[in-house]
Amino acid sequence: MGKAGKDRFCMKDPVEWRMELAEDIAKRLCTFNGMQAIVVGGSVARGCADPGSDLDLFLFWDKMPEDGARQEIAAALRADLLFSRLEAAGADRVVIQGFPVDLHHITVIDAERWLQRVLQEYDPAPEYSIFMEMIRTSVSLYGKQLVRTWKNRAALFPDELALNYIQCSIGNYVHPDLELMQKRGNPSAVYTYLVGQQQNVFHTLLGLNRSYFPSYKWMYHTLENMEIKPLDITGRFRAMFTNDPEEATADMMAIIGETLSLIEYTYPQIDLALTRIRISYARQIWEDPIYL
Repeated sequence: MGKAGKDRFCMKDPVEWRMELAEDIAKRLCTFNGMQAIVVGGSVARGCADPGSDLDLFLFWDKMPEDGARQEIAAALRADLLFSRLEAAGADRVVIQGFPVDLHHITVIDAERWLQRVLQEYDPAPEYSIFMEMIRTSVSLYGKQLVRTWKNRAALFPDELALNYIQCSIGNYVHPDLELMQKRGNPSAVYTYLVGQQQNVFHTLLGLNRSYFPSYKWMYHTLENMEIKPLDITGRFRAMFTNDPEEATADMMAIIGETLSLIEYTYPQIDLALTRIRISYARQIWEDPIYL
């Protein structure tokens, strides 16, 4: 790209010029042997890229390209290949005139297998859910008919899957044991607890709202667009990292309680008795020995 092209891009919206770059890349890559589909993912596909955003392209192949083909891709884009991972769904980071582009390589067979794991086996594992969310929000550039069938399937969210999301997350709710963490002089443990419990609540709410896991990068954005959630959850989550630890952990426990109430209202068949016992159990500090 010459200086005129750079100047043209600099005058445009961050999403617009990244999408145009993605279309140019797709035109160069769609002719590679075995290429079945190309989509844009991430912030560009969602329409919320900012000046610091990179570009994520997902390339679907009949079989994983070998290292030589991936070198040829970088050459076709006149890009520098910074690194290449050859495992399934491996990503190549290429740099085009200093701008980072991630090329995610996936076989069509793997894509079909992941769709089956989620929609037929009801597997809530984050790695499959991230793929579903990527397909749901992606913009198709090549192989549009194939991608359309995947999008139609990714629009589904079976009851069994929602229940599995919730069941898996509620097993991780625990009492903060703040007094013990403070006595041990370990403030990092307090914030580790807060982050972990926020993530657990997020996964529960994904199930309640029938939303796929978008990665924690998109947690606040996703929470803000949910219908079923505790009041002002994003504001309360953010405040936990500036509030006093006692206040922060107390509100975390309150949010967990509110989330459990939402579960009881939406899925009364879920037994929360053990979860409520777990979050009410606080470890004591024992000064005297115990004898049987």
